[in-house]
Amino acid sequence: MKRVLYEKCADCGTPKTTYSQKKSPLCFACRQTKRHGHKPHYDHCIDCGEQKLTPSEQRSSRCLKCRSNPHCGENNNRWSGGPIKRNCEICGTEFFVSSCRLVANGGRFCSSKCYGIHKHQTTPQEKQYTCDGCGNTFFAKHIRRFCSKECKREWSMKRRGKDNQNWKGGPPKYTCEECGKEFSSHNQKPRFCSVPCRSKWNSKHHSGENHYHWQGGKVDRTCIFCGNPFKVAKCLVEKGGGKFCSHACYERWQSENLSGENSYQWLGGNHLNRIPRI
Repeated sequence: MKRVLYEKCADCGTPKTTYSQKKSPLCFACRQTKRHGHKPHYDHCIDCGEQKLTPSEQRSSRCLKCRSNPHCGENNNRWSGGPIKRNCEICGTEFFVSSCRLVANGGRFCSSKCYGIHKHQTTPQEKQYTCDGCGNTFFAKHIRRFCSKECKREWSMKRRGKDNQNWKGGPPKYTCEECGKEFSSHNQKPRFCSVPCRSKWNSKHHSGENHYHWQGGKVDRTCIFCGNPFKVAKCLVEKGGGKFCSHACYERWQSENLSGENSYQWLGGNHLNRIPRI
């Protein structure tokens, strides 16, 4: 049996577009109304008074615009009166501006063109000044002491060191503890005039037993191969080293004690005398 399709809603007459909507005699809105009870129809919005045309809009007391913006304008808890009417200071045209711009000293001009005219009118005019460096006269819009960077540089170079009005005697003088040379420095109580002098003083006073990391120096040992005495660092003795005075003695000791059957890699000697593996 062929299924009956409904092109329009039997109650409100709203046309249906999809196949799933045409299978039912009522539209979705009318089905919801019958299921949950009858709802009143509103021909006009209770907020703005705009007329509603479609049945789906008439079921709500407010139009779509008022429902989507419930906290805009006067309904907002931060409403401060809306835009304020102002007159342009240049052309006198009336325009509206937000109150926040008035707090920042804005809202004075109706357009960027009027603002440009105001800026051009209030631009400071050029005045005549005398250069403190060369004494020549020049024109500038703002207060200036020098006509160029070269004059300022020459003027400042003449007032360096003792010629400066803020001169207080310069940095204090000290005597180097290594070479005895007198030098001046801004550092607090320096001891040496240069890095080489400091290195020389440290090599004399902070080396060997005088060094704060001194741990006794090298230890006296006797070579286990040739019997000659020698000195070696204490850390090598603690790690089990310091047994030979030279590498030559170590090689000769190995050739006598760690060769042939005494070697840890001994595999039985010549291959002709080896026992075959089973």
